[in-house]
This record gives sequence, structure tokens and C-alpha cells, in this order.
Amino acid sequence: MLEGHSGKVWSVAYSTDGSKLVSGSSDGTIRLWDLRDGSSIGDPIIHKENEMIASVAFSPVGDYIAWGADDSTVRVWDWGKREYVGKPFEGHRDTVWSVAFSPDGTHIASGSHDGTIRIWDTQKRTPWVDGDDGANADWVLERDGWMKRGKDLLLWVPYEVARSLLTPHCRSVISSCGSLKLDLRDATLGGQWQGCYIQSEE
Repeated sequence: MLEGHSGKVWSVAYSTDGSKLVSGSSDGTIRLWDLRDGSSIGDPIIHKENEMIASVAFSPVGDYIAWGADDSTVRVWDWGKREYVGKPFEGHRDTVWSVAFSPDGTHIASGSHDGTIRIWDTQKRTPWVDGDDGANADWVLERDGWMKRGKDLLLWVPYEVARSLLTPHCRSVISSCGSLKLDLRDATLGGQWQGCYIQSEE
């Protein structure tokens, strides 16, 4: 049994070689464990006092630890140097319940209670945007189905699609009826709307 946290342990993850374990707790700390003897490696990493650590992950090589927290941020820690790697990744609007490194360690995917999945570039320290220049990176899908940019209403997404839409960093939709591709090049957005056509039931 591994003991040391003063609050509930919400997340654990093995290192790739299985020799270490990282744990995150509601006490606001992340602990690293040596599974060969059950000892704690170094002092606990303090995120924020009593700020729940909802998810943890090791990088593929095992030199970095990432975690998602109740304050909506994702952080990366170099456990060899005992220091943070850059500033927090910010963009989620609710607890980050899951984090995972890509197989090559160059990206981190995070899933939040706000209904979004975000992918971060660990080298550039920026959000990853697929297939464009990032012009749509500030689009947000609200709970009522409206896609917004700032205060502007861009388009409305049906519930059955909205609940599984990956936004704002991807134009692909994963849904129960398969995958869709959003082609927004010729879309009529926001202030360009002139009216709404509703098909007759006849």
C-alpha cells in the first residue's frame, strides 16, 4: 500500500517501464512512487493547496509528468530537474478529467468536464490546430449548441452532434452515426445570415 496523500486519490498512472507510479490527489499534490520498494520519490509536487488533481500521465520516455486539475489547467513537470516545463496550458473551462501524451511525446491531449478535447503542442507550448492557420482556434461550442467566437454567433450545432464534437481545435466530428467532416469554406456565418429556410412537411 502506498500512503502519503492527505486527500482522496483521484488519478494514478504507470510509467512506461512499470517501475514508477504517479498519483494525483484532492490535497493539491502529485506524488511519484518507486514501485520496487514502495517509497515516495522526492517531495510531493504542489499544484495548489486543496486543488483537486483529476488526471495524471507519464511521458513515453518517463522524464515528464502531465496532469489536469480542477482549475481547468494542464501542467507539465520535469521530475528529473524538479521543475515545471513552461507555463500552464490554459483553455478549458472546467475540470480536466483526463490527460495523455502522444506516442512520441510531442503532444498532450486533455479532456474536460466542459465537453471539449484539446490537443497541445509540447514543443511550441501552444494549442494544436489541424489543417489551417489557427484562425478558428477561438471558436467555442456552448452548451446550448451555439458555436461562438467572442460574442458572435457563428452557427448552431444539433445536440446529437454537439455532444460529441471536438472543438475548437478540430473540424472532425465523432458521433454515434460515424464520423463527419465540417467544410466551413462556403458556410454562411454570423452576420452573413439573411434568413432561415425550413422545409415544408408536405
